[in-house]
Amino acid sequence: MHTRYASFAFVLSLLSAANIHGETHKIVSMRQAQSLLQKADQNTLVIFDIDYTLCESCLIWENYVYRDFNSPIGTLLRKELKQLIDGKIKTMPHFRSSSWSKICQIFPVRLIEPETPHIIHDLQSRNIKVIALTAPPAQHFFGIEHMGKKRHEQLLSVGIDFSTSFEQQYMEFKDLKPFLGVYPAFHQGILYQTVMSGNSKGEVLGAFLDAIDWHPQQIIFFDDLKENVDSVEAEANKRSILFQGFWYQAPYKEAADPKNELIARTQMDHLKMYDVLLSDQEAEALMFQNGNTTITQSEAQK
Repeated sequence: MHTRYASFAFVLSLLSAANIHGETHKIVSMRQAQSLLQKADQNTLVIFDIDYTLCESCLIWENYVYRDFNSPIGTLLRKELKQLIDGKIKTMPHFRSSSWSKICQIFPVRLIEPETPHIIHDLQSRNIKVIALTAPPAQHFFGIEHMGKKRHEQLLSVGIDFSTSFEQQYMEFKDLKPFLGVYPAFHQGILYQTVMSGNSKGEVLGAFLDAIDWHPQQIIFFDDLKENVDSVEAEANKRSILFQGFWYQAPYKEAADPKNELIARTQMDHLKMYDVLLSDQEAEALMFQNGNTTITQSEAQK
């Protein structure tokens, strides 16, 4: 009998170890994760990426470049942006970060799904710890100071506040690799991977868990990039934490619109010429000033 019990216990231990690895689900809406989130308890850490998971830019150009991977205009703008950055890097090694600071996080954002704040508020009301894990640094060395404050304000503008889960409001992780002197950091509930530092999101999360000395029983993570989900899963597995990953792939909903394509085209041309990205309103005003208010299919497919 004792031998049978030992064998049974051994099988259970194997099954339990297998469950530690959890799984990753590809989803197109946060609603697909709600049943799992409703089962979360206070030993669970829920983590959301921000860009293209919670929010997207209100800037037409940025959404064509970073979200619309099917249209001819999106493909063309991505190609031109890469050429612009590659050309600048030859004479300005840190231009990629400089251009990023001009392009991202300057303009207002909007929710991808209107119900997402309610999902987050429900978790917080049940005293479940919820944070964000995003790529940009907490303070930027080009163009935008106090990036952490800016990101926090952006999220507040769409009804999301991650600052309540932990008493610690700021910490840097100096055991990780910096980029141009900027270390990965935690600020008001948001973990910053730090762009181009070479640290994965999983490594940054690991540094955070070590700093606060917490070992959650489960991690639930949402990100629009599969490699980020994989890196957080690897970190969870290393720590024997149950992992549930969601590779978030909400479809880009902006309907094809010749006017929007022309606005994006104007923004790209202005960026290439002046290193300045116009708002949608500024680009539209410039279009009318120049008398350029139509775009042909052949121009979109150049």
